[in-house]
Amino acid sequence: TLNRTRSAAEISSLTTKSKATKAISESICSRYSLENRNVFSPVIEMLVYEVIHGDLLYDEKATMKKRAEKSLLVEPAIIEIKKGQTIISKGDKVQIKDITKLQAYAKHLLDKDLQINFITKLMDSSTICLMLMVLIGLFIYKIHPEVMRSTQKMWIIGTAVILTIFLNQGALELFSLISPVMAIPPSFELQFVPIALIPVLLSVLIGFRIGLSCGVFVAVVAALQLNNSFDMLITGLFTACVTGVVVRDSMNYRQFFVKAFISIWLILLFSNMTNFLNADNATEITIWTISLSGMNALATSIIALLLVFIYEGVFKVSTNMSLLLLCDYNHPLLKRLQLEAPGTYHHSLMVSTLAEHAAQDIGANPIKARVCALFHDIGKLSKPEYFTENNQGESKHDDLHPRMSTLVILNHVKEGMDLALKYKLRKIIRDAIEQHHGTDLVYFFYKRAIQESKEKATTVEEQEYRYPGPLPSEKEVVIVSLADSCEAAARALQKPTQSKIDSLIWEIFRKRIRDGQLGDADLTFGELSVIKDSFVRTLTTMLHARIQYPKDETEEDEDDLFMAAQKISDSEQESTEKTDNKID
Repeated sequence: TLNRTRSAAEISSLTTKSKATKAISESICSRYSLENRNVFSPVIEMLVYEVIHGDLLYDEKATMKKRAEKSLLVEPAIIEIKKGQTIISKGDKVQIKDITKLQAYAKHLLDKDLQINFITKLMDSSTICLMLMVLIGLFIYKIHPEVMRSTQKMWIIGTAVILTIFLNQGALELFSLISPVMAIPPSFELQFVPIALIPVLLSVLIGFRIGLSCGVFVAVVAALQLNNSFDMLITGLFTACVTGVVVRDSMNYRQFFVKAFISIWLILLFSNMTNFLNADNATEITIWTISLSGMNALATSIIALLLVFIYEGVFKVSTNMSLLLLCDYNHPLLKRLQLEAPGTYHHSLMVSTLAEHAAQDIGANPIKARVCALFHDIGKLSKPEYFTENNQGESKHDDLHPRMSTLVILNHVKEGMDLALKYKLRKIIRDAIEQHHGTDLVYFFYKRAIQESKEKATTVEEQEYRYPGPLPSEKEVVIVSLADSCEAAARALQKPTQSKIDSLIWEIFRKRIRDGQLGDADLTFGELSVIKDSFVRTLTTMLHARIQYPKDETEEDEDDLFMAAQKISDSEQESTEKTDNKID
């Protein structure tokens, strides 16, 4: 029987190929004489070495595994050296154990220094960022307090800043990986960071000053990430100023992308100009500068455009670009207004013109004011014939009780909100629909109800004839509310002149102030004065009188096409009658 028992053995005790070759050749050569043995021995060894093959293979994985298992069983040799104890004295003979001690001591010092430096750098960076966050927070609270009160806008700012910081760190890590492979000079690390993302994004989502302040914060953080790089700080500040100004007034998404791309590219080229002007290999540096700046600008513009779409969808925020899409007169709601309520449609166009001009005069958002005005009365689509501008004959309210008429009028706000939700209109438009009448009084039917109540000896509650509100607050919505009242009232003027329009609008403004309708308005009296002047100027132009054309006193009517056509028609009819008589 064969013994198949396996046991561990030292490698030195195993027969290797060389040992086997030597043993076999000695065994063969032992049969020859000493003289022939010396001659044949090398040849025999060579032949045997080529013929035999080993049956043992070295398994590195298994060996390393066994070593790891055995190393766990062996306790590490630790030598404790107390503070002040001498590791090696002068004149002593250096041994291997002394060298090991010195190496361990040097490694310990290095780890300790790295830990101290990391903690110090972390504390310094955290202190700087905290101080900057406080300053920027105070700045935003002073300049845009409504932003600090808006949870939606604070979420937008917070997520955008955090995302930009992570993208900057990711860009630095990517640069450290690909720069050795592609032989990119280390000085181009700055060209790889998407520092312009935050000002480009927030300038169109919230406003230029918010984008600028957050751009400053991200620039400081990026400078800290690049070991306190002063060049990165200056480039970030300059980028935040220029790109925010360039893209904030973008009218559509294509214009936004092109403006962002060109501005970022030019700024990065300008910031790196000194590098390739003074370099020995100026051609190579120029190529790297142009290509890396272009790739940075392209990537930043694409990411910014995608984030604009995401923020508009997730946070329901409106930009000029998305609002301009709603200005298309082929929008289903505006088409319905044109066909079902043409009077209301024309009124909305006039209000939008008034609101847009006034908003531009006081520095508000004219696009927002125009869009809100176009859709503010869409609720009248439910019963367009009950509103004066759409009447073509007798009024529908003649046979209704004043309270019932008031309910029909008040209901157009609720119907407008339902349509706005159905067609997924922006929040600012829904606010304009809901707030453009505030808690105003339906004065005409209220007075009629009072007259009828005197005859019937009943009482009238004023609150029943008021809109439910709330009061308008945003500048653009307040402007739309005022423009709506002024345009409707101005149409009732007989032979309107500038002085009449001025008096009418001033009286409407005073009435709104006395009634408390502007209590929540984010407007100053100076801005109200500018709005009034703008309304007077625009309405005077809209309602201008035409000159009276002189009447043609000639009796000839050959050139009167209508009379000529009538005569031809009459003659043809007489000819037909004569022909019929002859046939009869």
